[in-house]
Amino acid sequence: MIDVLHLDKKDRHGDQRDAMLEVVLKHIEIKDGDAILDVGCGLGVFLEAIKNPTVAKTGIDIDPECIEISKSFLPDADLRVADACTLPFRDESFNILTAMCILEHVDNPRAMVKEMYRVCKKGGLVIFSTPNIGRPLRLMLATQKKRKFDHLGHKQGWDYHLLMHLLESNGWKVERIVTRFVDCPFYWQIPRFIGNFMSHKLLPKIFPWVGSELYAFCRK
Repeated sequence: MIDVLHLDKKDRHGDQRDAMLEVVLKHIEIKDGDAILDVGCGLGVFLEAIKNPTVAKTGIDIDPECIEISKSFLPDADLRVADACTLPFRDESFNILTAMCILEHVDNPRAMVKEMYRVCKKGGLVIFSTPNIGRPLRLMLATQKKRKFDHLGHKQGWDYHLLMHLLESNGWKVERIVTRFVDCPFYWQIPRFIGNFMSHKLLPKIFPWVGSELYAFCRK
């Protein structure tokens, strides 16, 4: 059991989670009156980062404990325990949806992608992020016949082309896929401004398909 009373911002965020939010928030425009759904909201960090009081915030997670913690930090949000593959919302309920590092955890990613399409308004935006199994570190380990799991609980993996095919074959118009690199040597030991420059700007321009993480920005 997590002690909510002593769970501070650093415990909930972490440098890597903050870096992921930076990528997403940099590439979307949130307007007054938007309705946002965060699928797999975890501890509510993304919804908390949205400061506009006119935005309707909704989050779902399959873990009841995560939802209880999120409620303590986001009393005005609609937070529910639910499965990403069977969303408890009406058709076309949201105009912005996010699913950050969730796709690789579900049993049926096609069902999840289709459900998010169903509850998204026409012209709405969705952001999917996932680790990239096509990144250099994974390929290097594959040549050495080593198997590397990104994280306990991953049920499948996605590279640039597989992710594009999954989304386009289920109705989404993929506007762009943004990459971020964190497999660079000594990435976590170098000054953050240098790491951010390499991770977000330099390396994605040189190697646009093989970043450590993939962020797909799609329209309905």
